[in-house]
Amino acid sequence: MTMTPDMEHFLKMISARRDSRISKSQEQKQKKHWQLKFHQLLQEHAEDAKKDRCKQEGGVYQPGIGMAAAPPAKRAKRGAANLDAVCSKCGERGHWRPSNKLCKCYAPRGATKIDCPTSSLQTKAQPDTSEAVSQRDADELDLMDMLPFDDNNDDLMNQLDEADDADD
Repeated sequence: MTMTPDMEHFLKMISARRDSRISKSQEQKQKKHWQLKFHQLLQEHAEDAKKDRCKQEGGVYQPGIGMAAAPPAKRAKRGAANLDAVCSKCGERGHWRPSNKLCKCYAPRGATKIDCPTSSLQTKAQPDTSEAVSQRDADELDLMDMLPFDDNNDDLMNQLDEADDADD
C-alpha cells in the first residue's frame, strides 16, 4: 500500500496528540487535578442524592431547617474549664483527667509520674523488693492458715465428674 503525504501528515498529528496526552497524564499536577475534580463531583452527587431521598420519603429539605425554632447551642471555648467535670485521679472539679494542667497530679509528657497527695482513688504501692515480696507472701499464707480445711467438701470433684459424663 502506498501512503499519501496527506495520510502520513494526519497519522503524525494523531500520534503527537496521543504522546502529549500520555505524558500529561503522568504529571503530578494533572493527577491532583483529576482527584480534586473527582471529589467535587462526589460531593455534588451526595448532596443531590440527599435531596432526592428527602423528596421520595416525603420530608422537606431546606437549608437551615429548624434553625429558627431553637437557639443554637453555645459551645465552650477551647481550653475553657468544664465546671461539671470531676478528675478521675485527684477527685477535684474543673477537669476530667490528670493530663490536664489544672490537675494537682499533672506531669508533663516525658517527666516521671508523681504520686498525687490528694488522690482518694490511688493506693500507695510498695516497691517490689525481695523483702516486700516475701512479706506479702507471708501475709497471704497467714490468711490462708486462718481458713479451716474442709476435707468433706467434694463439690469440685463432683463438678469434674459431671463434666466428664457430659462428654460421653
